Amino acid sequence: MCCRGSEEPRTRTPVRLATVLAVAVAWTPGCGTDPPPPEPPRPTTVTVNPATAELLALAATVQLTAEVRDQYGQVMANASVSWSSGDAGVAAVDGSGLVTAAGNGRATITATAGEASGSAVVTVMQVAASVVVSPSASTIAPGDTLRLVAEAFDGNGNAMADVEFTWSSSDPSVAVVVAPGLVQGIADGTATITAAVAQTTGTADVTVDGSDDRATLEAFYNATGGPHWGNNENWLTDAALSEWHGVETDGTGRVVALKLSFNDLAGRIPPEIGALTKLEDLRITYNPGLGGSTIPVELAALPSLTRLFLNGNGLEGRIPPELGGLSRLRHLTLSQNQLTGPIPSELGDLSNLGWLFLGQNRLTGEIPPELGRLSVFRLGLDSNELTGEIPAELGEIASLEGLSLGRNRLAGSIPPELGSLQRLYHLSLPHNELTGPIPPELGAATFLNHLDLSGNALTGNLPAELSGLGWLRTLHLSHNADMSGALPMELTDLDLNSIRLSGTGLCIPRDSEFRSWLLSIPDRHARLCAAGSADAYLTQAVQSIDFPVPLVAGEDALLRVFVTVDSATGARIPPMRATFFEDEREVFVSEFDGPATPIPTEIDEGGLELSANVVIPGSVLVPGLELVVDVDPAGTLDSTLNVQRRIPETGRLEVGVQAVPTFDLIVVPFLRETNPDSTVIDTVNALTPDDELFRMTRTLLPIEEMEITVHEPVWTSSAHAGDMLEELRLLRVAEGGTGYYLGTVLPRVGGGVAFPGWGVAFSDLTDFVVAHELGHTLSLAHAPCGNPLGVDPLYPYDDGSIGAWGYNARSGELESPDTPELMGYCGSDWISDYHFAKAFGYRLLEESASSTAGAAVQSLLLWGGERPDGAPFLEPAFLTVAPPALPRRDGAHTLTGWDEGGSELFSLSFGMDRIADGDGGSSFAFAVPVRPEWAGTVARITLSSPGGLAVMDRDGTSASALLRDPVTGILRGVLRGWTGDELRPHSRFLSAAGGLEVQVSRGVPVAEVWRR
Repeated sequence: MCCRGSEEPRTRTPVRLATVLAVAVAWTPGCGTDPPPPEPPRPTTVTVNPATAELLALAATVQLTAEVRDQYGQVMANASVSWSSGDAGVAAVDGSGLVTAAGNGRATITATAGEASGSAVVTVMQVAASVVVSPSASTIAPGDTLRLVAEAFDGNGNAMADVEFTWSSSDPSVAVVVAPGLVQGIADGTATITAAVAQTTGTADVTVDGSDDRATLEAFYNATGGPHWGNNENWLTDAALSEWHGVETDGTGRVVALKLSFNDLAGRIPPEIGALTKLEDLRITYNPGLGGSTIPVELAALPSLTRLFLNGNGLEGRIPPELGGLSRLRHLTLSQNQLTGPIPSELGDLSNLGWLFLGQNRLTGEIPPELGRLSVFRLGLDSNELTGEIPAELGEIASLEGLSLGRNRLAGSIPPELGSLQRLYHLSLPHNELTGPIPPELGAATFLNHLDLSGNALTGNLPAELSGLGWLRTLHLSHNADMSGALPMELTDLDLNSIRLSGTGLCIPRDSEFRSWLLSIPDRHARLCAAGSADAYLTQAVQSIDFPVPLVAGEDALLRVFVTVDSATGARIPPMRATFFEDEREVFVSEFDGPATPIPTEIDEGGLELSANVVIPGSVLVPGLELVVDVDPAGTLDSTLNVQRRIPETGRLEVGVQAVPTFDLIVVPFLRETNPDSTVIDTVNALTPDDELFRMTRTLLPIEEMEITVHEPVWTSSAHAGDMLEELRLLRVAEGGTGYYLGTVLPRVGGGVAFPGWGVAFSDLTDFVVAHELGHTLSLAHAPCGNPLGVDPLYPYDDGSIGAWGYNARSGELESPDTPELMGYCGSDWISDYHFAKAFGYRLLEESASSTAGAAVQSLLLWGGERPDGAPFLEPAFLTVAPPALPRRDGAHTLTGWDEGGSELFSLSFGMDRIADGDGGSSFAFAVPVRPEWAGTVARITLSSPGGLAVMDRDGTSASALLRDPVTGILRGVLRGWTGDELRPHSRFLSAAGGLEVQVSRGVPVAEVWRR
């Protein structure tokens, strides 16, 4: 002490050393002054407890605490503390220090008070508390495999990721683990499969049972000539049943589908097939080697069966009534066999059936009324020998959309109950022995689109009630000789695409409204009612008083006016005044004299001297044109002759002019790979629409304006016109062409060939052949003269003549109805009214629908056909960029793409198009848009047809090459039997073969093509 005052009595007071030191530090020595106050406490250290923690499950928690001390070392009990996590994805912490596990890993948890902080480390590591294996119980056949999936869960039930399991089998002699989670059946029995992680395990029971399905398939194979099948891949091997061609299995290894169509099966379907108790889909079609065998009754023992297809096998015998017990069956097709006997009434018990097709057999007896209990969408019993009446009970099938009963011997009347079928879309009853009138109740089937009652013995007129069929597009009543009368006016409300009334006494009234309605129907063959004492029409190539033919807008026409008197006199055919109207406006008047011929007593089209005639310029002929003819406008005739003075007597006559699109003709010169004749290029380059080559085409077909485009020359290795036609069709598809393609080559091929209705023809450049083949492109088949293949069964003139009076504007003469028709083989010279109207309708319907191609996308270019003996074939396929070109209709042919494992990638059903004027073969070409997942996986393509099966893989025996211009993308060649030799630069248009892009294929495009 440096200062001391009066001394106090000494008292011992315990003082902490820290306090003394603090006071000492705070007191600045000085004599005679008071010490300063101490500094307030502040957080100086933070300690987190526990310092480490481990959480073994997501959502598990741990409570952390923090101790805060000040600068004096004193605990600050009320200090404010904030908490934070260095990785909230691993561990999250709330304001109280409660930590929750969020994900596996390690996180630092920090507690902060003022400027001081402390931390703890929390580790999250899930530990399996349970393991689940699924499916928990399964059945497989020996040799089959099963994929099991194991999942591990922590103590809070959260799934664990990236867990490696140890797999084991309790009995490897029954089932063995061949890879993690993959179990293979070895022998009959049950084994427990275990998945373990550390000490935690899960199990699944696997039963191996292959005694039924495998043995059944072996019996089937042996009974149907398996060694000689078209495809028997993996059959009778140790491979899993699902790897046997045509076999599909479920998750337990049981057979659920057997699909062996077009596979050359021979023998019989064995009764053992009834042991496939899980079978759902059975498709054994178009295997003619099964002909003569019967349908095994054991099929009725398949409780799971939903689809049964046995069509096209030539099966004989009766339909087993026991099939009526297949309660789950949805589709039953037994058509195109030789089945006999009655239709079992038990089929009416198939409550889930949606489709029933029994057509094209030899079934007899009556249609069971029990079929009325069905709920089918389609019922096809056509082309059998069924008798009796159509059961009225069929009118109770409310779901029915299509009913086909044609070509039987059904009698009696058409049940009026069919009119109650509100979903009926297609009603086909042709070529039976049905009698009586058409029931007016059919007019209540308002969704009806197609009505064919032709070839029966129906009577009476068409009921006016049919006018309520607003969706009706096809009305065929031909060859019902006892039907008669003028159609009721109400029927003009129908918007038809096709009407056929030939061979009946039905007729279309001649008034303007009816005539306009008839002329608006693209495909028609219906007679106008009897003409009166006068009539008039315009003709271009052909025309008829009874069957009016449409007129091409913009083309000159001959107006013929016919007048008559009651009895022969010397009075001559008088002058006429023809006035034409468009949109109620008078647009043209022609006054002309009659010939110096006495007025006939009846209308006779057989001579120009029997009518008053004048040529009307094409500029007058426009759609909607109407006509009024004033007979003897000067009144020179004796009124007692009773000559009709106005045609028509009231109103105006609808002329029937329609505009057709410009005929877009693409001429394609072909050059043979061997000895090419390049003069064909100069020949086609010189062609114009007015060329004499197209005179018959433009005269006899409904064509006004024509545009010609000459395609770049196309190389071919083919020698025959049919082969070059196939290549031309491929070219049209590959380029997305929409016009009419006409190929030609030199030396000539000796005629021509074409695809009816597909816009492709190949022809020598002679006028008749070109007109004939282009007629085919406009959907015309052959007329029945000269014994051609592919005769139109509806052609109305049995001798193949034109059947009506034609007019040759070039010679100014008529062509007799006896003249051979353009589409026949009898020195054909002219066109019939039937074919001209049909081609006209085709152009109006088809060209407007296909005027533009779709967008080009990556596509498989597929082509092939059938040889004259019916054997199918496939040409090498190409991967290209082209607009989609897919089948227009279903048919008996199926084009299917498969991957390496036998799974179906795509399937197209279509009808093959026969080559007109060929040897009886058929052909197709499609551009199928590809899906990204197909890349490199298409391993095989099959074409199935009634004549067999064609199979194409990636390595065929013969290659083909497509040659393209790399700049324009147009096709410049199709070379079959490609060897890789360069083309010889024989002509000036091709500077070097190397300038063309070459794509070679031996079958299915290989993987490297997909990667380009």
